[in-house]
Amino acid sequence: MTDKKVNDAAAEGKKDQANQGQFSLQRIYIKDLSFESPDSPGTFRKEWKPEINLDLNSQNKKAQDNIYEVVLSVTVTAKN
Repeated sequence: MTDKKVNDAAAEGKKDQANQGQFSLQRIYIKDLSFESPDSPGTFRKEWKPEINLDLNSQNKKAQDNIYEVVLSVTVTAKN
């Protein structure tokens, strides 16, 4: 590739980046957290071949112009 083609490609890449929206995290926090381990510590003495289930859910709402609150709910269930 010639220098001109390289420079033209770089300039085009910068134009593409300028046209894209920006995303940034302003704050992150844990709103609610729980952990349950029934039959502890006995459950850890058994053979461990868990059945894992993962559930994800997201919600969003507009807080102000260009600012959104996004809630990510993650539930992991491990059954032995």
